Amino acid sequence: MIRIAVCDDVKQDMENITKYIRIAEVKLRIKEKIEIAYYFSGEDIVAAVKEEPEKYHIIIMDVQLGGITGKRAAREIRKLNSDVIICIMTRNDMPVPADFRLNAYRYIMKDDSQEAIIRDMKSTLEECCRLNSRKHIFLQTAQGSIRVNIRDIMYISKLKRGSQVHLRDDSIISVKECVSELQEKLGDMGFAMAHNSYMVNYSAVTAFIDHGKVVRVENGEELNVSKKYKDSFMRGHFKINCRD
Repeated sequence: MIRIAVCDDVKQDMENITKYIRIAEVKLRIKEKIEIAYYFSGEDIVAAVKEEPEKYHIIIMDVQLGGITGKRAAREIRKLNSDVIICIMTRNDMPVPADFRLNAYRYIMKDDSQEAIIRDMKSTLEECCRLNSRKHIFLQTAQGSIRVNIRDIMYISKLKRGSQVHLRDDSIISVKECVSELQEKLGDMGFAMAHNSYMVNYSAVTAFIDHGKVVRVENGEELNVSKKYKDSFMRGHFKINCRD
């Protein structure tokens, strides 16, 4: 799934950009479902990203908003997620040198032609698909091979035969690979063993409890961290967050 957030305080502009996204989606024949969420203020979208930094793949941000400006909101979002694709929309506010620090993928003029904006949306979706294609893993299930977005995995737990992959949407996939096999594939992608029975995606950790003996993941589950892995797990989490 591709998750897009549109932040604008003008309903008609929201409807227009949604139309252009859907046209680009059809032209590109994108197979993944595209989900679009809407925000009317910079404060609201920043709060949403703070709550779940990797919630969106693409954020389309209007510059002129009623509270904090779109550029300021984009700066705050960039601090929280260095990978999200940000597009800035405006009618008359041209970019200045300081704006390049936002690392925006596109600067979209609202009064541009429909064809030009659709081209921008096509390019943005293509870039998103390109980035996502590098962030998937193929897993073997009883029904065959399936592709899973690595960022959607919260943790992987051990079974007598194979393992279970716990996803951010609370679904669970039983796979043939054991935890040690998946550790080889995911060990350099932000995953680490927290216990002999499971490994955890660092990005899914929301809290350390009881001096690191327990971690809480995004859906509220609390997982014990064994003494064997506690120090290395906490060091790894710290390094990931410092790097980001």
